[in-house]
Amino acid sequence: MTVIGLTGGSGSGKGYVGALFNEKGIPTIVSDDIVHDLYINCSDCISEIESVFGKTVIDKNGGIDRKALAGIVFSDRARLDMLNGIVHKYVVREIDRILDVYSKQGRIAAVIDAPLLYEANMASRCNFVISVVADAGTRIDRICLRDRISEKDAVARISNQHSDEFFIEHSDFVIYNNGEDLNKQIESILIAIGC
Repeated sequence: MTVIGLTGGSGSGKGYVGALFNEKGIPTIVSDDIVHDLYINCSDCISEIESVFGKTVIDKNGGIDRKALAGIVFSDRARLDMLNGIVHKYVVREIDRILDVYSKQGRIAAVIDAPLLYEANMASRCNFVISVVADAGTRIDRICLRDRISEKDAVARISNQHSDEFFIEHSDFVIYNNGEDLNKQIESILIAIGC
């Protein structure tokens, strides 16, 4: 089974591109969805996060208050690295489990949608890596609309992430998402990788 890593900065449109792969019959594992599930259902992960960041990041149901946690980590790179150090191992374990299921089902390919593909050392699990990039202004607008945050907070989030140049340099393929034809770009990549 061909494993395709899909990455890029916040607001680049990875999720939309992943949905297009799904429409083409290639399942997409969304790491952010796994994190959201962990923040509600994984007591070990929740306990580790609480032990580092305190009770203020725990919501009334005993899960992680994502907004409170984001307020702490997105303005402090060291704290963000601490959070990633906790969460990545749980995410990678679940992605490996899902990939195993897809492989046993005889799937030709699967996509891992992971903004932190490199930080979590998941790129080594991929046969190919695709980065999605978009202009900074477009990304900021998308983040503000999607997450209902201020432009200042969106800029802070982007500043804690790799640049488009990093993603372009470290990828096998790049999808440009500033109004270009995404389906055409995806189809060209699938032909190039034999899927």
